Amino acid sequence: MLNNDFWRSPEVIRMTPQEKYFYLYLFTNPYINHIGIYQISKKQIAFDLDHSLETVHLIMERFIEHYKLIRKRQIIPTWFVAFLYVIIS
Repeated sequence: MLNNDFWRSPEVIRMTPQEKYFYLYLFTNPYINHIGIYQISKKQIAFDLDHSLETVHLIMERFIEHYKLIRKRQIIPTWFVAFLYVIIS
């Protein structure tokens, strides 16, 4: 379940609509398990979000460089207690 402060978090407030959609997808996609560990490809993300692979790559780079929410295949939401680990091929 998402924390109801998701939309008020400083990171989300600064995001573009496309980035918000991507971030929300990371928490709600069918590949995540109850402890936040899942494996997914960029191709699958692109298909699920109806984005190009290039768009997914650019958004992920922004999450790494600007928001610091993805680091070496690890997503760290500041408001979430546990870590979400992402294996992206």
